Amino acid sequence: ISAMRGSTDVETDPAKAMDIAGGNQGSALSAIYDLGVAAKPDYLYDTAKSHLLLTASGRDRIGFLRALSRLSEEHGGNVLDLKAYKVGREFVTIMLIEADPAQVGKLVKDVTVLARREPPIHVNVQETRPWLSETDSPRCNNGVQFTGHLRATGPDTHGVILKITELLAEHDLDITSLSCNQRVQIQLSVDEEGKNELQNFFQMSGVVRAFVPVDRTALEARLVVFERESGCRLGITETEPDTSYSAFRSTNLGVAAKASSVATRLARTISSGK
Repeated sequence: ISAMRGSTDVETDPAKAMDIAGGNQGSALSAIYDLGVAAKPDYLYDTAKSHLLLTASGRDRIGFLRALSRLSEEHGGNVLDLKAYKVGREFVTIMLIEADPAQVGKLVKDVTVLARREPPIHVNVQETRPWLSETDSPRCNNGVQFTGHLRATGPDTHGVILKITELLAEHDLDITSLSCNQRVQIQLSVDEEGKNELQNFFQMSGVVRAFVPVDRTALEARLVVFERESGCRLGITETEPDTSYSAFRSTNLGVAAKASSVATRLARTISSGK
């Protein structure tokens, strides 16, 4: 949106936005969406429907996601959210499916049958309620106070992910999404015998948020200390909190109420056939 309005400090190329070495990191919100952190706001979920969280992992099989999507469609289901990754040599997917309660049993049975085909896929299906009820007292009761885009790179050393996640926990930062590629080998030099001297590096990117006020000065100082002690470059670029980043309630009640009203009117229009 900022780019459409003529803003020049927004990088719309995800590759450049995520390039730690020399790209335009700016405040590229398009890159955040490419990370897959956008989620359906809580007021748009149909609480009369069943919601299933399906996770599947195993050796990649061409057409597996297509088959899952077809099963969902055949049973009147709707895929609300989907994440799919290659982790090592394995394929991992997570799907949030909305379906009529009467169809859940048949859908789960057919998914289990599909997973048994060669090569077999490990599948787990659980019911979930992705919305907040009026009686909930969640940690985000006061809304999102801070949203930031995390980037890290450096030598791949033992325990580096643990150190970074401990730092985030120290400052009450919640991980919304996280991606890490390790064991990337970079050629440093060639010795006298003609052998390559290689260094293993890692790259990490993600989105973090806080439900309490963040001491930005203390956080910045901690990042500097971390870089000095670990030799890893770690940065968190603050972005504007946005309701589309989270299924939790927004601090902007006016926007949420307005969107809820629009959704309600839209649902009434569809149900009346107008």
